[in-house]
Amino acid sequence: MTQILTQLCRDATELQFAVGSRLASADCDAVVLFILDLESADFIPFAQTVAPNTPVFLADCYGILGYSAEEGRNIELMEAGRGREYGGVGGDGGQGVVVVAFCGGGAVATVDTLPGAGITAHLVVAAHGSNVGSLLAKQASAMYYGGVAKATFRYAPDKERFETIPCFCISTLATPEQTIGTTSFTGNVKGSVQMLLKQAPAGSRVETVALFPCYMRGKNEYGVNNVEPDAVAELLPDAPIYGMFCHGELGPRQCMGFDSTQKPQQFCTQHSMTTIVAVHAARNA
Repeated sequence: MTQILTQLCRDATELQFAVGSRLASADCDAVVLFILDLESADFIPFAQTVAPNTPVFLADCYGILGYSAEEGRNIELMEAGRGREYGGVGGDGGQGVVVVAFCGGGAVATVDTLPGAGITAHLVVAAHGSNVGSLLAKQASAMYYGGVAKATFRYAPDKERFETIPCFCISTLATPEQTIGTTSFTGNVKGSVQMLLKQAPAGSRVETVALFPCYMRGKNEYGVNNVEPDAVAELLPDAPIYGMFCHGELGPRQCMGFDSTQKPQQFCTQHSMTTIVAVHAARNA
């Protein structure tokens, strides 16, 4: 069963202090870093503390969303001015990193290709300009969620550096104990999430929520920050969020419940001006 450990930190130093020791001893399948206004090289010392066989991916983002232990809540940060190029008010700026660690032997990490059958869902993050749409159309074996970042990287231990890659994928293995549901929305945040939660298996508990909004949402959509993170927190106060603001969102056209037998090619695509939400739930014993 996959366990997701996630937290938003201000920089690489805080990240190392907050979660470095936990990940060094954890059974991690993959670690993802979503960064804003920081350099990939800053995270080389952190990547070196992760278990040697655990892939570490990094996305340079237009904005990030995550749970801040310092503030005790879910928050969003968007690059200063981002969105003005399309007539928005622009982001307020800030810097930080959201770490997402997939642990427990229930996930598969890949680059350029997606694994086959036996997958509940794929988290896909692609670099701007990569041809990820055609890749997913040909290879997706389950529903997927995620988005397009400025750039994507994988840490190369032999070279002690982060190297650019076109995209990466974290695929959660299908098990009786866990399930993922995902949907997209442009309007009612709480209504869309509530609709999705109604399809969760009876007795299941939500552990984490992934949010991947277009960067023309957030403050560019609502005029203020944290509208969507606050809406999720109101419904699910104990579930931390993780994700990033995207320049192209990857996910379903409609609600995809928690049934991994649905045919993903009928539902998933690349969007604009949309938010993708994925709910990770565990079935109670």
